Amino acid sequence: MFQKSDLKFAEYAVDPERRQRTISSYRTTRGLLFWCATLISIICLAEVIYGRPAGTGLGISCVIQWMLVFRFDTDVRLLTIVDQLSAKKTDQN
Repeated sequence: MFQKSDLKFAEYAVDPERRQRTISSYRTTRGLLFWCATLISIICLAEVIYGRPAGTGLGISCVIQWMLVFRFDTDVRLLTIVDQLSAKKTDQN
């Protein structure tokens, strides 16, 4: 199920130029998703505080949004570590 995504991620991790572009792109996407997830969370919280029933769809979308934020965050961290190890290996040679 995740094989196609894993292969694409491996391609990004191997090529230094693509890795840098991917890190930059994922950071931008992560930031956008973070603020969207924060806004949805605030809306859900406001609905609960003001006594309105929070919609199930809104709650599910909030959870999915946060899962995407964490996914992009782990991808950025992993690619950054690969980039640092690659630079360290190049410096040693």
